[in-house]
Amino acid sequence: TTFAAFVKPVKAAEQISIVNHQGFLDSTGYYNVYGEVKNNGDTAAKNVYVKITFISGSETDEDEHETLIHIILPGRKSPFMGTAGSIQGSLVTSYNVELMDLTMSSEDLPKVLQIMSSKSEVNIINNMMINGTVKNTGAETATYTRVYATVYDGPSGTGNVVAVTSCTAQPYNLDPGQTGNFEMGFFITQGKTYASYVLAAESDQYAATTENIAAIPEFSSFIVIPLLIATMLIVAVAAKRKQLQTAHSNLN
Repeated sequence: TTFAAFVKPVKAAEQISIVNHQGFLDSTGYYNVYGEVKNNGDTAAKNVYVKITFISGSETDEDEHETLIHIILPGRKSPFMGTAGSIQGSLVTSYNVELMDLTMSSEDLPKVLQIMSSKSEVNIINNMMINGTVKNTGAETATYTRVYATVYDGPSGTGNVVAVTSCTAQPYNLDPGQTGNFEMGFFITQGKTYASYVLAAESDQYAATTENIAAIPEFSSFIVIPLLIATMLIVAVAAKRKQLQTAHSNLN
C-alpha cells in the first residue's frame, strides 16, 4: 500500500508537460512570465505547480505557482503566470520555468459548466476586457465558480500565451440551471499580438463542458494611447479657457 501511494503521484507528474511559455516586460513595468501546461494522460491531475526563476546577473528571484485550473482533466490545458517580485522588471535578463514534483492524480470532475457567450474589447486605457456568461447545467449547486482566460498570439488558441486573467462568476454559487456573468481584464503591452483566447470554467464540484475558443477583434493599440492623450489635451484646453474667462470677468 505504501509503494502504491508513492507511485501514484509520480505517474501523474509524468503525464503533465509544459506546452509553451514566454516572458516580457509589460506596460506597467513588471516582468511577467505566461505559459500553460497540458495533461497528456488518461486521468485527471491536481496540485500542479511550476517554479519560475527570474534572473538578473547573479541575482535570482524564484517562486512556485499553482496552475490556475486546479484539476486538469485528461487532454486539457491550464495556464500559469508569475511576476518578478524582488527584482525590478526592467533588470530581468532571463528566466527559467520547471515543473514541481507535486502533481497527484484526481477524480474527474463532471463537465457541466457551459460558457454561453463571451466578447472582448479594448478600452481607452489599453485594458482588454473579456466578459460573458456561464451556466450550470448540472444537478447540484456549483460553488465558487471561476472562469479563466488564456490569451494567445495565434488564431484559434494557437501560438504562445501572451496574457492570463481570471475572475469569479456573479453570483459565484450557481444553482442548477442558473446562469452567471463574468468580467475580467488585463493591460495590453505594446508590440505584442493578441489574436484569440480560450475560456475554461471550474467550480468546487464541476469542470467546463468544453474549452471555449474565441477570436479577438483586430484593434490598433497605438491608436488608443493617442486617443487618451488627445482627451487629456482637450480637458487641459477646456480648463485653461475657463481660467482665462474667469480672469477676464474679474478684470471687468
